[in-house]
Amino acid sequence: FQMITPFENAAYSLKKNEISKPVRTPYGYHIIKLADIRPSKGKVRVAHIMKNVPPGSDESIRKKAEEDINLIYEKLRSGIPFNKLASEYSDHKQTASKGGELEWFGTGEIISDFSEAAFSLKDTGTYSKPVLTPYGYHIIKLLEKRAPQSYDDIKPFLESRINKSYLNSVSKKSFIDKLKKEYNFNINRASFDWFVHNTDTLIIQGLKKYDRAIIPEGNIYYFKDQSLSNTGFANYIEKRGNIIDTRDSAAFITLTLETRSSDHLISFENSLLEKKNPEFRYLMNEFHDGILMFEVSADKIWNPVSEDTSRLIKYYEDNKSKYLSEPGIEAKIYTLREAGGQQTLTSFFKKYSRKSNYDALLLKKFNRKNDSLLVITEGRWFKGQDKTLDNLEWVTGNQPCIFNGFPSIVVINKLIDSVPIAFELVEENVVNSFQEYLENTWLKQLKERYTVKVDNSVLSEVKKKLGK
Repeated sequence: FQMITPFENAAYSLKKNEISKPVRTPYGYHIIKLADIRPSKGKVRVAHIMKNVPPGSDESIRKKAEEDINLIYEKLRSGIPFNKLASEYSDHKQTASKGGELEWFGTGEIISDFSEAAFSLKDTGTYSKPVLTPYGYHIIKLLEKRAPQSYDDIKPFLESRINKSYLNSVSKKSFIDKLKKEYNFNINRASFDWFVHNTDTLIIQGLKKYDRAIIPEGNIYYFKDQSLSNTGFANYIEKRGNIIDTRDSAAFITLTLETRSSDHLISFENSLLEKKNPEFRYLMNEFHDGILMFEVSADKIWNPVSEDTSRLIKYYEDNKSKYLSEPGIEAKIYTLREAGGQQTLTSFFKKYSRKSNYDALLLKKFNRKNDSLLVITEGRWFKGQDKTLDNLEWVTGNQPCIFNGFPSIVVINKLIDSVPIAFELVEENVVNSFQEYLENTWLKQLKERYTVKVDNSVLSEVKKKLGK
């Protein structure tokens, strides 16, 4: 896929030193001699440091770039990191900021001087001596090497390239030839000859039209129950305009007729696909039913939500109990950062908690050396916020526990009830619930309107076949 397909087909069919017969491509005729063959080398990913030598530069600029790259090479050998030198000195600005890193490439995808040097590096992390290419001097470092892909791995890529290539047009021509044979395609030779003799360069260039008074009656071609009238073909030529680059009327009519008849044949074949291919017919039915279902669903479910905000808000107001905040507590947590100190903490908490300034007394007791052995945390917590607190009994009063890995006492001062969350904060959930409500209402109406009967004998047969 680095040359056009006819050229590649000829080249790959030759043996070493063999010469091809003349090969025609859209560019002309070629005679190809195969110089050498080598296995695919896979792909590499490299980084490079570049000193630019623009095309046409004089010798002084080239010598300066060579001196610079040699100095960088010596710095590299002295142990300075490659990516640091690339970011500081490389003239290739697109990669300098990334430590000189390039994308993966294979042979033929980048200039050969650079490619050969990159593929000659054996081990990752090694780098080349300065290499001269048409763009300047480079030091190349091998980052990764990838072996040639297997057929299964590369198949999707090959298919995508073939679909865009000359092979696609070849396969299309083969398909058209098959259709012509299947539908007994015929050209009316008298009409064809009339167009050849009455088509001049002005018509070819789109500067003149056919004289309708002298166009013969009849059809230019016919197949199955289809045909194209001579007048219809004249209209097609005039409407299409100057697309084919030729002054030869016979070549022009031949190519134009081929294009028009090919499109007609394919269009006709498409119209019969559902009759000729049951699987395609089932698929089209699925698409039809799917689109119908989509449109009805949009009308019954989605559009009412997006177009009628008042109904959505009313649904929220009627179902506020579904959108409640989590219950919570206002609490104070006493944590002693001392493993196994639960009994000590409980004992002194019980001793001081009856006094009005018991927080200060506890802190003074445990934090004697200006440390933070005892930590008191005060705040609000809600269900789902902390597993330890979720597992406590949510009643006012104090309870011992292990909080964040240390012995603690939780004092619950107040319970916070669940309240409806503001519509703006739960709008997405309300929309989903409202759509589900509308769908269920619609299904209920359908069930009331239509009776569904299941043929159990057929169902049983289907189950048996699926079971096998």
